[in-house]
Formats: sequence, structure tokens, C-alpha cells
Amino acid sequence: MDLLRLQNSLKKDPVSYKSECLLQFQHFQNQLQIFQLKPEHHNKTFEEQIKFFSHVTPYYKEELIEFPQQIFNLVEQKYSILNPDIRKSCVKALIQLRNRNVLTALSLLPLLFKLFRCKDKNLRTLVYNHIVSDIRKVNAKNKNNQINTGLQNFMFTMIQDESHSATRKSVQVLIDLYRKSVWNDAKTVNIISMACFYKDTKTIVTAMQFFLGPTKEETDDSDDEKKAKAKELFLKFKNSHSKKTRKKNKRLESAIHNMQKVQEKKPVGANFAAIALLNNPQGFAEKLFTKLKGSVEKFDVKLMMMNLISRIIGYHKLILLPFYSFMQKYMQPHQTNITYLLAVVAQSSHDIVPEETLSPLVKTLANHFVNDRTSPEVMTIGLNTVREICVRCPLVMDSTLLRDLVQYKTHRSKGVSMAAKSLVTLYRTLNPNLLSKKDRGKNAANVPAPLRYGETRIAEFVPGLDLLEEDEMNGGEGEDDDNWREYIQDDDDDDGSWVTVDHSEDEAEDSNEERDETDNQLLSDHDSEEVESGEEEDGEEEGEEEGEEGEEGEEGEEGEEGEWVDVDDSEEFIHIDTTDSEGGDREDGEEGEWIDVDDGEEFIHIDTTDSEGEDEGESTSPGSNKRKRDESNPDLPGGVRILGQEDFERIQYLRIKQNLEPASKRQKPKTPLRGKGKLKTSQDKSDDFVEPETISSGVKHKMTAQERREFNKQAREENKQKFTSFKTRENKALTNEQKRKKMLYPMVKNSRSNRMKNSTSEKAKAQRLKKKQFGVKRRK
Repeated sequence: MDLLRLQNSLKKDPVSYKSECLLQFQHFQNQLQIFQLKPEHHNKTFEEQIKFFSHVTPYYKEELIEFPQQIFNLVEQKYSILNPDIRKSCVKALIQLRNRNVLTALSLLPLLFKLFRCKDKNLRTLVYNHIVSDIRKVNAKNKNNQINTGLQNFMFTMIQDESHSATRKSVQVLIDLYRKSVWNDAKTVNIISMACFYKDTKTIVTAMQFFLGPTKEETDDSDDEKKAKAKELFLKFKNSHSKKTRKKNKRLESAIHNMQKVQEKKPVGANFAAIALLNNPQGFAEKLFTKLKGSVEKFDVKLMMMNLISRIIGYHKLILLPFYSFMQKYMQPHQTNITYLLAVVAQSSHDIVPEETLSPLVKTLANHFVNDRTSPEVMTIGLNTVREICVRCPLVMDSTLLRDLVQYKTHRSKGVSMAAKSLVTLYRTLNPNLLSKKDRGKNAANVPAPLRYGETRIAEFVPGLDLLEEDEMNGGEGEDDDNWREYIQDDDDDDGSWVTVDHSEDEAEDSNEERDETDNQLLSDHDSEEVESGEEEDGEEEGEEEGEEGEEGEEGEEGEEGEWVDVDDSEEFIHIDTTDSEGGDREDGEEGEWIDVDDGEEFIHIDTTDSEGEDEGESTSPGSNKRKRDESNPDLPGGVRILGQEDFERIQYLRIKQNLEPASKRQKPKTPLRGKGKLKTSQDKSDDFVEPETISSGVKHKMTAQERREFNKQAREENKQKFTSFKTRENKALTNEQKRKKMLYPMVKNSRSNRMKNSTSEKAKAQRLKKKQFGVKRRK
């Protein structure tokens, strides 16, 4: 009996054909022994039996329990010398058994990884596709940590394999699984990072390209392929004239969805998520820099190493001082890929790098790029590079060099002048004292003093807290703000430094009650402020001494209204000193008290204003970002107000709402919104990477010979189409007579020409009829 017929019969009735199956299995055992003697020769009968039993084994698991192990051992022991057709049939049989759950993933996948060593491209493609799809299937519903851990441990050995093709394919599997969000943990990233130090150049480039992000060419090609497939599928179902069913409509909707999804193009950028997961970024950067200094690879590979090192340094703010002196020798205008190298230098600088290290580099850029002997394009990229470095490390610039560079703002080239003006604008916000007096601007006195090396600014307020106070004083949520939580997205965090704290339902109810009582108290305090302000205006004419005393009292209480205390997770109680600034005790005689802090709270606000100042009616203004004393909760001491998750979400909503208001109704924000200014600070720029296009902005590149020929050819065609004669023009206009011929008859039947034709024809008919009736008299 034919094996295909027997296979179909066995699937329909396994019990009836059990004896035939066992007979064929005995024949298979004999063929296996014969084949093992000469595994390099092709045996068609043996190949057909392998395909037959791969489909039949799930129906006879107990009787054919030896078949999977025999094929597995054959491939594992002799995969390098097996006949290519027999080897491919065996691999397909193992994949078929894995899909039927006869084999486990942990037993089969390590063997498939070893098959990457075979010099068979079709086989490697088959194995690669199955590995990726199988791991995705295993982790489809939930993460299978047992299988993932076992395979990741095995991948450590494959990354160090002697076969270049096996290592390269293993790295590609890891990268594919990471991009598909199957294995996107730190262990996968660190395994890929080991491939950056492999001895094969292609493997090194593949691993480094993973951290640097896909190139624009690769992204465009993949998007074009996906778009073409989606368009083909869409047109296939759109133009089908067969009967419309529910299944076809569903497939059509899926095709339309795929079309819309492909059209949304993702930006090309560095994979900062992978860079952030490195276990030892300092050690990785140092090891890669050592490999770069002794590398004999092509210059393009060295550029990728420089770029990766600079991005890791800029993201993690590492200290790798020899890197800057190494890059200094490439700072020449005639250097190949100079804009790429300048971008590498700019993104590797940050505020923790000592100014003594970066100053020689900046001076080299100024001497070689920004001078009167270089072209305007070179001067532009030099000034842009200096600006990008100064944004990240403002202390690197001194007044002499800055004033020299600023003089180019009057240069005849627009690109040079714009680059110099951007440098002036930058230091107007960072350190106006370095500029000359005429370039400092009007608000130079209001700019805070520049930070010294290693110094940071500590946040003294919650951005947007004044909006929450105003909202509470106006009655809280309005009628239009019932669904305000729908506008809040967890991923969009304007501050980046404040962490929202989850609370239980009981705590939320308590916070709402506290908020209502606080609103009433704030309204009463606001009324008392208006009364007192009126009394003070009436009493200003009585004398200047009382006014001076009032001003001294107000100044003494500034800065003591409240402060934020950081609470560690391990602390359950904190001690708060309630003594006044003079060191005396309060009326209750207690020097301090202890506060019970919940585990979920990270920040609490403490009001340290004197009780006498509050009794006098002095209340905090909304713009000062200080909270009023919350006396509604007896468990909390005076001046303590805990901001929960709802408060932070409400603040975020109010800030969004304020930005959406019309310009006529919008007020100037009382709290500075981070990231809304024209220029970014060094902290905002720490996570950004610099592209060569940023360095070369404002530069008009000269066309190559090929580009010039194409441009001239296109211009000639346009001029030829424009200035050719009317008769030879392709899209020539039609005459009125030609237009009239093409018109429909109902449009022209009542025209004057047709009426004249009709009238003349009627007269002619009448004359001919008259001649027939009466005849015509001849002249004599």
C-alpha cells in the first residue's frame, strides 16, 4: 500500500490500521541501520518513511515511542555529514513532532541552535524561523520562566561558539525576540553585549547595530515591503466580486487595519532601553574602548564603536577621560565622516566630565573649524558642535573664547551667523556674565547663578501645585471635568522626578474629606487676607515705621513656611521638630513629635511656620507652592499635607487644560514648566543623542556630479514642456470648435448657430415647395 494512502487511512481510523503501521515501523528500523552505514548517500525510501512516521507518531505514542529519539540522535551525532535532503527531512520531522507536543522545547531547541553550524542556508533559515515562532508561542499567554531561563543559559555558550555563522544567527534570534517583546529583559541584553567582543566582524556589527538602532535604509526597506504586502492584500479583498460572507468581511477589516498600521512610521533612534539594561556600563565601555584602540577593522566599524561608546557615556554619565583625547586627533575639517565624528564627541559630553578634559577639545574645534581661513560650511558645523557640547557641559567655555566666537554673528554667511547667535542665546540662559555687556540681554540680572562642578539644583516645589490650590479654592472639579481621569496617561510624565504613590480606597476617602475641609479653611483665610489688605492700605499714611516693621516680619517668615521631607521605605516613624526659629519651645512645651508614616508614602510636606504668624491671618499665596496647615486630620501634625496619586493626576490634568486654553484667556504659568523653554538644560539633554544632521544644520551641501546631471536633466524636461509650441505640447488646450464637438447634444441644441441652421432650412423647404406648386417664370 502507498504510504500516503496509508497515512490518510491511519488518521481516519488509527485502531484498524495499527498492524500495518507496526509492520512499516519494523521496515523503518531496517532502513535506519542500512542508512547509518553510509549517511552521506541519499535514500529516497528512508526519506519517505521519515515523513510518514512524523505524521503518524501522535496517534501511536506508546508504540512509536522510539522514533523521535532515534531521529534526534541521528541528527545530533551526524548532522555535519548527513545528506542535505535527508537532514532537512529529519529536521522537518522533529519540528512536526514539536508542533504536536511530542517533543519539548528544552530538548529540541538546543539541538536546532547547533544546526546553525551547518553550511546550508535553506536549513538555517528553516531553523531560524521555527526557533523564533516556537519561543513566541511558548510565551504567548504568560512568560514561561523555566524554558526562558534554560534557553538563555544555553545562549551564553552559543555566543562563544567557534562557528561564526552559529554565533551570528544566535545573536539575530536574540535581537528578533527582543524587538518582538518576547525576551526584553536585562539578561538578553547582556548576552547580546557579549557579542560586541567576538572575533567575527559581522557578528560585532550586528550586535552594535542593535544598541545603535536600525539605519534609515533598513527601516525604509522593511516599511516598503510591509506596505506592499498590505496593499496587495487590501486590493485582493476589495476587488473580489464573489459572494460576501462574514469571514471575508473580517479579513477585509484586518487588511485595512494592517494598512493603517503600516502607514504609521516609527522614528529611527537609538535603543536607549537596551543601553539602560546593561549590568556594568562602565566596564562595558572601557572594554569596548580598549578593543577600539587596538582594532584593525575598517573605519566604518570603528565609527560604530565610537558611536556606541559615546552613547553609553552620555546616557549613564560615565567617566572615561581617555576617550576625549582619543577623539581629539580626528578633529580635522578634511577628516572622513567628520560630521559623524563631531556628533559622537557632542553626545559623549555631560556635566560630570571635568572641564579640564573637554577644554582642549573645544579649543581644538575653535582653532581648526572656526577661523577666517575655512569655508562657511566648516565654520557652521564647528559652531554647532561647540554649542551642543556647551549645552551638556556649560563650564567648558571661558569668557575669552566665547566672546571670540560670538563675533561671527555678523558674518556674511547666514549659517555662520545663525550658529553664532544660537551660542549667544544659550549663554544668556546659562551664564550671561561670560558674554559682553551688549550681548547679555535684558533679563541677565534675573538669571540664577551657574552651577559649579558637581553641584545640582534641588527641587523646592511641586510643579503645578499652585494650579491645584486655585482649583480647590474655586470649588474643585467642575461640570466639564467629570471624566478628567480619562485624559491622564501613565506614560506621559512631565516632571520625571516625582513618583505617584498608590493608596487604598479608605485613604482616598480620607483625603477627599480632608480636601473639602481644607477648601473651607482656605476660603476663610482668603477673606481674612482681603480684609487685612484693606486695613493696611488705609494705615499706610500713618507712618513709615509700622510699614518697615511689617516688611521685616514678612521677610522673616519667608522660606520657613514649609519644606519637603524624604521618607525612606525602612522608616515607619519620623521625628519632627516643632520648635520655632529662635530655639524656644511652643506653648505645649514639647520639643518635637513622632509621625507614623505608611509604606507607600515617599514625600510629605511639613509646614514650619510659627503659630503666631498663622493666628495673625498670614496665609500662603498660590504662587509660593506652599500648603496651608491641614487641621482637618487630627492624626497629622500642623502643616503636614500628603499628596496622593489623585492629587498628582489632578495636577497633570490642570496643566494640560491650561495649555489648551485660548491665548486671550490663558495666564502666565506661575510655576515654571520643565521642557517648555526654547533651550534644554544639561539634565534634559542627557538622554538625547546627536545626529550628524543636527551638526550640519544650516549648511548647504554642494551637489555631486551625478546629482547635478539629474537636476539639469529634470530642468530641461520641465522647460521643454513649458516652452514647446502649442501643437507639439502633450497637455495642450483645445480650441472652442474642438470643445463644441465634444459637447453633448442637449447642451448645444438651443445654441444660436443651431437655431440659425434650423431657420434657414425651414425657409429653403418653403421655397422649394412653392416652386413645385406654382412653378418658376422664366425671363424673356
